Amino acid sequence: MRIERVPLSALPQHFRPLPVAFASGDPRILSRFAFDFRDRRARVEHARRAAERGLEPEVAARLEPGPALEKLKSGAAAVVAGQQPSVALGPFYNFLKAATAVAWARRLEGEGIPAVPIFWNHSDDDHDEGLNRVAVPDRQGALKVLEAPWSSDGILANREARLDLDALGQALPDGPARAEVVALLRRTMTGPVAADFTRLLRSLFKAELLVIEPAQLDGARARAVFARALSEPGLVQRLVDEGGEKLKSAGFDRALNRSLGSNVYAIDGRRRVRIDTLQGETRRLSAGVALRLILQDSVLPAALTVAGPNEIAYLAQLRELYAFYGLPGPAVAPRVTATVVEPRVARAAEAMEIRGADLLAGEEALRTKAAEKSRGPLIAEVESLSLEWRRKLDEFEGRLGAGDPKLAELGRKTRDKIAEILAAFRERIAASGRDSDAVATERIRRVVNHLVPEGKLQERVLPVWHFAALGGPDLLRTLRESLDPFCVDHQIAWL
Repeated sequence: MRIERVPLSALPQHFRPLPVAFASGDPRILSRFAFDFRDRRARVEHARRAAERGLEPEVAARLEPGPALEKLKSGAAAVVAGQQPSVALGPFYNFLKAATAVAWARRLEGEGIPAVPIFWNHSDDDHDEGLNRVAVPDRQGALKVLEAPWSSDGILANREARLDLDALGQALPDGPARAEVVALLRRTMTGPVAADFTRLLRSLFKAELLVIEPAQLDGARARAVFARALSEPGLVQRLVDEGGEKLKSAGFDRALNRSLGSNVYAIDGRRRVRIDTLQGETRRLSAGVALRLILQDSVLPAALTVAGPNEIAYLAQLRELYAFYGLPGPAVAPRVTATVVEPRVARAAEAMEIRGADLLAGEEALRTKAAEKSRGPLIAEVESLSLEWRRKLDEFEGRLGAGDPKLAELGRKTRDKIAEILAAFRERIAASGRDSDAVATERIRRVVNHLVPEGKLQERVLPVWHFAALGGPDLLRTLRESLDPFCVDHQIAWL
């Protein structure tokens, strides 16, 4: 397996300026976090303080028994990742996020801090857009989208969405592990989406990863977090807005909007409802997107949060909220971001002579590149003609200007008009090649549907099961061993 690295700055269509700045070590953004995750001394000291916080006995009593829990009870720190639960484990980035958490926990162990990787299943969420669909390139290279109808509304912990596993099995690559993957999904996807999500994570990571859900974190520390959040009207929103203004003044967009309210919810049967007071409240409480990280860092001995690019953007807005709670700020490491190029797709890409950032530029850019390749000699002639005209007209303009400034101005306008006409002619030649080469069109379709499906990075659309079917557990293990979990670039894995 060959790994190619592409800086996030080379992929502006996929990564916003803030996570790009975070990856590059921009001090304007790093000042919004507790420390730079690359700073070993600061990282180890923060992890040591987190471990000293320990785990509440009433929380420990709700977590899954096993070596990870015993390690936490003995004073280990935690490396935490999290995500809303999706049907069939959702996109590939969920696998990458869990794998990154495991890798960072091991690294802390090597630095002398016992650590446990934790994946927080955000099953109290009720935002369900896109969480009930799976998209995979079928064996002909077309993108097949499967959507499972929701059984009800409300929080994801209580909702089912039955995916057509026969249709998924037919679309998955006909690799040595396809039947095994479908059998695993049939055994595991038997209940609500959130519970299935937890079981699927455990099936992939076994005892390496402790998976938790919000109800397990209910304890004295959590109740104190909620009480402070509701201690004055509009507190959370005000502090988040302050963070948004700080980001704006530094030249970045805010990620969290102005409609968070208290960000405290009560679980009312199958639903969650936002509340503004604890008076008379007996229901279990739950944190919204802004308060969730405060709850995590207060209840768990969290040394690091593994976050994707979009999460980094909103975590950068929470520094003021952290300060209110007496916390040093979000301690964040980026998750692995990666694209896997399987052999069939690699052959198509190599035939088109594309690699690196060009692989991920999208269909229109690839079509243009292919057209330019097929129409290269004609385009080169037009470009040569354009340069020759410009040289001659520049020379002519100089002679005109010596005698009549008005003629010189007319000469400049003529030069610019001819340049515009020739540029349009060049584009028409390139465009004529976009649809003329059926072989190139088929190659582009295959590359796009595998690497940038729906115009998004592969990791945001395809499920891990596409790769598991292709190469089984050995391929997933090789990916984990080959991808650098501490790399800030986008990594392209050529199989």
